Amino acid sequence: METPLNEVPTPQELPKTDNPTPQPPAKKRRKWLIPVIIGAAAAFMLVVAGIVAFFLLRSSDPPFKPDTSLIPVSNGEKWGYIDKKGNYVINPQFKDATWFNNGLARVQNEEGKYGFIDKKGNYEIPAHYSQATIFNEGLAFVVEDGGHPTCIDKDGDTEFEFTMADGVCCFQEGLAPFYILNDKNEAKWGFVDKKGDVVINPQFTYVHYFNNGLAAVANDKDKWGFINKEGTYVINPQFDNVGDFHDAGIAPFKSGDKWGYIDKKGKYVINPQFESVSDFYENIAMVMQNDKCGFINTKGNFVINPQFENSSVFIYGEGLAAVAMDDKVGFIDEKGRYVINPQFDMAYDFCDGFAFVKSGDKYGLINPKGNYIVNPQFDNIKRPYLDFSLVQSEYYDASKFLKSFLSNFTASQVDGMPVAGVTLSDIASHNRYSEDWKSNLWYRSLTLKQDDDITDDINLNEVSFSFSSDTYNYSYDWWSYDKTYHYSAPCTYATYKFDLDHKAAYRAKSIGTALCDKLRSIYGGKVSPVESKYAYVFVKKIECGSINFIVSGSYSSLMMTVFFDQDTYQDTIRELTKDDEEVVVETEPSDY
Repeated sequence: METPLNEVPTPQELPKTDNPTPQPPAKKRRKWLIPVIIGAAAAFMLVVAGIVAFFLLRSSDPPFKPDTSLIPVSNGEKWGYIDKKGNYVINPQFKDATWFNNGLARVQNEEGKYGFIDKKGNYEIPAHYSQATIFNEGLAFVVEDGGHPTCIDKDGDTEFEFTMADGVCCFQEGLAPFYILNDKNEAKWGFVDKKGDVVINPQFTYVHYFNNGLAAVANDKDKWGFINKEGTYVINPQFDNVGDFHDAGIAPFKSGDKWGYIDKKGKYVINPQFESVSDFYENIAMVMQNDKCGFINTKGNFVINPQFENSSVFIYGEGLAAVAMDDKVGFIDEKGRYVINPQFDMAYDFCDGFAFVKSGDKYGLINPKGNYIVNPQFDNIKRPYLDFSLVQSEYYDASKFLKSFLSNFTASQVDGMPVAGVTLSDIASHNRYSEDWKSNLWYRSLTLKQDDDITDDINLNEVSFSFSSDTYNYSYDWWSYDKTYHYSAPCTYATYKFDLDHKAAYRAKSIGTALCDKLRSIYGGKVSPVESKYAYVFVKKIECGSINFIVSGSYSSLMMTVFFDQDTYQDTIRELTKDDEEVVVETEPSDY
């Protein structure tokens, strides 16, 4: 499955039935990013490590099949929409695009902002959000730069602002899962209704969406059960993992390292015996036994014996499932007979009479007989699956941080040092560093570890300087040597690195924006984004003439670099924006 900005991972123990239908093991291309002068930044994940990694959220497919009249495809880096004959209806122009649902599709423009379009490609809701879910049940959650999650209707009007939530997902069956962070930086999940009322208080470590009136939840001991819409346990937490209830009225559960199935009273229907399983769709479920995939009925009897390397499920009422054999993918019917022989490099589920397949490095569309409706010609295509995404709060009151950190930043000084040009002498006499700078000086660089708690959740952990000439030399005698410092050595740049903890984490962009605005108000100049090829949440520059700044943010960290040298500043901008080489590496195939 494509992994959009806000995608939530599926349970790793369960077969990923909301992934693209199986593809054989293959080499994966991965781009490795080389950090530059302003420091290494971890790749930002709105699927938040340390928060979202502590919950599981899955959506049911059949009730939420998207409108397939227009199909999102890409050639190159641009997404557009085609009809079922392969003709463009909306020309490629977006950085990202989802399927239509509720008459609208979420798209991302060139500036990285999200909005919603109609089927003619016109914006119904302008693209000015930094995050957005899709519309479902007539509502979506959006986040503006530095803002709280906000629920909007299809006209773009605000239904309610969800200020207490640190993150929130789509509505399903009238309720939306949301989380808050407690004092231990742990996510606790609950549910909110369409009026903005919290109907189930945040208390769970993990949650699923509601399906057929029940939601799977896990307690703080990582035991799973099911609750109703009043938040009352219908099935007490006792399982190591679970799936969801669908049309068959039974759901997967895990006990130890084996999977079985329970009914809505929590009674065993099929004893735990499988290595992995799927939810039931069309009264058939895919199970894995002895590393082979097969299919069972609701009594636990095999209707298709385990024999496939990989498999999807029977879904959308199409009567076909994709299976992988000998590095190729084909389709079988509900009796296990090949309807389309294995011949594709990858395939998606059939939906509304067509399926996407990949041959070589291009995607096309086939009919249930395996004939091409649209020849392979697209670089990427999205499976007919709704992107039930997560948005996270970006709000952070940075006033205390700015006041504390920028107390020695004035129109004529930077951290108490002269704007006109910082030298080693200025750094040596700076009361922040005392004598520590001597042991950390290395000819043309100086890195000082700090332990300054600026606020409860923002810590200045390092300050580094670079010089345009050597900062010292040695004079030797037969019994000793002396280090002679060049106090007049000019500094080319200084970098401040911050750790963001707890509430500040994942809000680097909001804090960084506030920092940029404040620096601009002190030193003048213009704030503008930098389209960096590196894995930062954001990079912004502030060009002030005599000095320039670059502020960057990544997952749980923030960096500010002030440049006293124009050439070094321009070199850094060029390094940030140049294309990085792509490196091909061998990786193991992902678990299924």
